[in-house]
Amino acid sequence: MRIITHTTAGTCLIEQADFFLEHKVNPRQVQIGHFCGCTDVDVQRKVLEKGFYVAFDRITQDLEMMGMPTDDERFRCLTQLLKDGYGDKIMLSFDKVQHWLGRSWAEALERLAPLIGKQKWESMGDYVLPELRKRGVTEDQLHHMLYENPAAFYGE
Repeated sequence: MRIITHTTAGTCLIEQADFFLEHKVNPRQVQIGHFCGCTDVDVQRKVLEKGFYVAFDRITQDLEMMGMPTDDERFRCLTQLLKDGYGDKIMLSFDKVQHWLGRSWAEALERLAPLIGKQKWESMGDYVLPELRKRGVTEDQLHHMLYENPAAFYGE
């Protein structure tokens, strides 16, 4: 069994983690999504210390006007967590909208354009990874977040 959650703006991270633990769910079987919506590294650490996998999956949705953190804030949190040794629980991905409520992609894109930000399929390689490298993230850390951690999460 695998559980992937959704958080709105990174809220209720600790509450989700505690809920799963109270119900005897193995934290290694849970990935908390939209983790990067929270910019409080102390809160993020508390969840990671409990053993949960987390997803930094909204980088490129840099929309301060809608209450979302900036990419700079997300990168700051991510690099700090990596320095703190949590790289074995973090996954990089995109919460990418491709279809929306049965509408055509053109119609969905028109309505979602403000929410999507800079997110394109190529953004991971063209923007996210180069920015993380500039901030001192190593190739080994990137490999863990993109390959080893998802394999461990889905493969256990």
